[in-house]
Amino acid sequence: MKTLAQVAKICVNTKYSLLALVALVATNVWAVEYKECNPDAYASCFSNPQSASLPFILKHKTKTRFVAVLTHGLSDSPYYFKDIAFLLYNAGFNIVAPRLAGHGTKPEDLQNVTSKDWQGNLAEAVHMASTLGDELVLGGFSTGGALSIDYNYNHPEAKIKALLLFSPATEIHNFFGAHISCMGKVLMPWTGEHVDEKQDNPVKYENMATNGVCQLSHVINSNLSIKKAVWKYRNVDEIYKAKQRGVWSQALSVPVYMAMSEDDATIKFSADLEFAETLTNKNNSYLIFRTSKKVYKLPAGKVMALLVAKPVSHSQVPLASNQYLEDNYNLNFGTLSDTLNAFIKSLIEN
Repeated sequence: MKTLAQVAKICVNTKYSLLALVALVATNVWAVEYKECNPDAYASCFSNPQSASLPFILKHKTKTRFVAVLTHGLSDSPYYFKDIAFLLYNAGFNIVAPRLAGHGTKPEDLQNVTSKDWQGNLAEAVHMASTLGDELVLGGFSTGGALSIDYNYNHPEAKIKALLLFSPATEIHNFFGAHISCMGKVLMPWTGEHVDEKQDNPVKYENMATNGVCQLSHVINSNLSIKKAVWKYRNVDEIYKAKQRGVWSQALSVPVYMAMSEDDATIKFSADLEFAETLTNKNNSYLIFRTSKKVYKLPAGKVMALLVAKPVSHSQVPLASNQYLEDNYNLNFGTLSDTLNAFIKSLIEN
């Protein structure tokens, strides 16, 4: 975590304004790290490598009907939500984009975090968002998607208005390896070669601490227990009666927007589809980037399966551009933008 002096130096060098330190006593430790992006000079909020990975706020001059909390993925940073955030801002949302513990600093910082730390980061951001909007929307990319699903399942009192999920981590390809990572993280602290603290990419770690994968597996396992309950009882009323970790019918009926790629080499695409099959809201919207000619059908909501010329990778899905990593952005972001805007319009009208 940066010291107050370091944060102040970033403010002076980049001319960012930060939230007032008097925001909330309970959250003053993390509030000092948030940068407030100027919507009229939005690109400049991410142009400085020193501050590109900071958590950020993008807000209107007044409290809005909707506020979105957008949580990034493992080894990433809030930068990965810069384009989605601006789209939502233009639709009338206020935005809070937290940074998960161990991210945006140096890869070694992921070695000692826990999934509870990340859940706490999201809970703090939700608490902060309550001052910026009346109705809460949770958005998550990859690990952030898993955390958003987890929060929706376990906090019915929050009355989540909608979920916006981008390649959510419902299961990773090497699921057995994720379990092994928890046992072997002491002997093998890195998933690849050891990483020097000095990295070229300021918004995403170039290598992964094994503990990060382990902690993600804890969140996924928690959500899988919910999914198994859904498939076991097959009925939202029965799920409610079963009281599986506080699951209730609202958690399954919240409107969901989901964008995913059948060529995702990180997240198990079939698991995302299985998760989608448990959802019940007729206004759900699914965008699938595909290179095959397979036809996809889901029980509730609209499905667009977009045939793309080049496979869309996991980290490309939420980005319209990426100045720090060449070719790591979604060439088909325009379609994502159109389908997400249509979903938001439906949300506003209902």
